[in-house]
Amino acid sequence: MRPCIGMVSDMSSEPARHALYAELERVLGTEHARTLMDHLPRHPSDEAATKTDIDRLETSTKADITRLETSTRAEFARLEASTKADITRLEASTKADITRLEASTRAEFARLEEKMDLRFSATDIRLDRIEDRFDRLEDRIESIGERMERMQRFYVGTTVGSMTALTAIFSLVAAFLT
Repeated sequence: MRPCIGMVSDMSSEPARHALYAELERVLGTEHARTLMDHLPRHPSDEAATKTDIDRLETSTKADITRLETSTRAEFARLEASTKADITRLEASTKADITRLEASTRAEFARLEEKMDLRFSATDIRLDRIEDRFDRLEDRIESIGERMERMQRFYVGTTVGSMTALTAIFSLVAAFLT
């Protein structure tokens, strides 16, 4: 057996590393010995992990993951509760806004309806006035028509009477001349 196998476990001293290198150089050659030594740590006890180290790291990592999972679940639960509360507040606020808007809209419609009623009333008054004017105008026209009929009868009567008198005068004159 070669002594290099026993030396690997205690490579923390420089003489042990040198002895390993010398043996490797003899067996593998200078280039291969240098390459292999470059890949070996200088202080293996500081850098190499043992099974116990790995077990402790696994236990610690599992505990970290469990704590992280617990805190993540707690944070999600807090966010869920906060979101539900926000939604409830938003829902209440939206309902209140809709109620105010509905009341405001109803009031505006009532105001517009009242305004329209006033305008319709004013229009009715104007139309009644126009109707009264037409009635008076109709009465005037009727009155003028009646006066014209009376005048026409008068003129017809006067004309007939005048013609009758003229006819009588012409008959007398003719009888007198004849």
